[in-house]
Amino acid sequence: MEKKKNTTPKKPHSKEVIERAKRIQLAKKAEEKKLLADSKKAKDKKEVNEKKETKEEENQLVDFAITARKYKTQLTRKYKNRKFWENPSPFDIFSYIPGTIISIDIKEGKVVEEGTQLLILEAMKMQNRVDMPFTARIKKIHIKVGERIPKDHLLIELEAI
Repeated sequence: MEKKKNTTPKKPHSKEVIERAKRIQLAKKAEEKKLLADSKKAKDKKEVNEKKETKEEENQLVDFAITARKYKTQLTRKYKNRKFWENPSPFDIFSYIPGTIISIDIKEGKVVEEGTQLLILEAMKMQNRVDMPFTARIKKIHIKVGERIPKDHLLIELEAI
């Protein structure tokens, strides 16, 4: 048995309908191209602005004065990233070099006279003696014997008497 196909004739579209459909398709394609171009321009513009901003930051001039004369200069990246100086507290003793604590000759809470040995710090096979800078009470000891410490590590806190 053969199946009969539905042979209802299709209505031919008028030329106007076909032309209208083509115009709509062309308009959609043109709009997509415009959106794509706009987004690409925006992206390029954003990249250019970011580059300009970084260049402006790098090329920013700073005023400074030397002997009553004013100058303008650019700051280097190294200068901008430097570690800022802090006024050191006389009651904190820091390590001036990295090394290992060999011995601690004091106890917390004791009053220690100026010039007394506090500890021995070994660095590069040399033993460095750390002495008391002035007469004061030992508030807290932040290290242990055998501990390896970096440069600028807080060793001992002092307390005025």
